[in-house]
Amino acid sequence: MNRKAIAAAAAVALLAAGCQSSQKPETQEQKSEMGCFAGTLTGTVAGGLIGSAFGGGWGRAAAAGVGTIAGGVIGHKLSC
Repeated sequence: MNRKAIAAAAAVALLAAGCQSSQKPETQEQKSEMGCFAGTLTGTVAGGLIGSAFGGGWGRAAAAGVGTIAGGVIGHKLSC
């Protein structure tokens, strides 16, 4: 299977996992804080996985770094 396809599938799985809700009753503030954290973390991981699917050697490391940062920023903006 292609690395890009694996990275895309992992990103979709992580994004779907970030949408799960807890069984415990929580206040709105706790939900918002946890959702913000989960969105940022999911974006960071997904961006890193997608970025690492490109390039080779130092280029792959650079793409993973850029993907990690961009994914974290986008995940934070979307969830907070």
